[in-house]
Amino acid sequence: MGYTVKWEAPQSLANILTTELNSLASATLSAAGAELDNSTGLYLFADFVLSVTYGTNPTAGGYVALYLTEALDGSTHSDVQRELTSQLVGSFPLRATTSAQKIVLRGVQLPPFKIKPYVDNQAGQAMAASGNTLAWARYNVQAA
Repeated sequence: MGYTVKWEAPQSLANILTTELNSLASATLSAAGAELDNSTGLYLFADFVLSVTYGTNPTAGGYVALYLTEALDGSTHSDVQRELTSQLVGSFPLRATTSAQKIVLRGVQLPPFKIKPYVDNQAGQAMAASGNTLAWARYNVQAA
């Protein structure tokens, strides 16, 4: 007999970057967020939600890239500045508007380590001075 694979209920959405995004200039990396420990919960996936506003329209084709650093040894995170391409997990495409934007990045595979999130603002404009957030909801699959 076979078995069924289905999603487990996801965790509640939780903010993981907030003030790090305030007035974040274009072509600038945010500060890394607080360390997130996935070495015990061992969640396989996460959906990320970027809520952002710009005072001036982002450039057409603008985006915000999401990176995760890993602490493979349990304590030391990889170098943010030197390893950008290996830490990229996805990007949020932006609309050219000053209206609030909420963009979802689905199905990001998580490593079984402690991680720290950070973003790269490639909008051609600075983010608003307040109210910008990056949140996540982690989840697993189950076999029945």
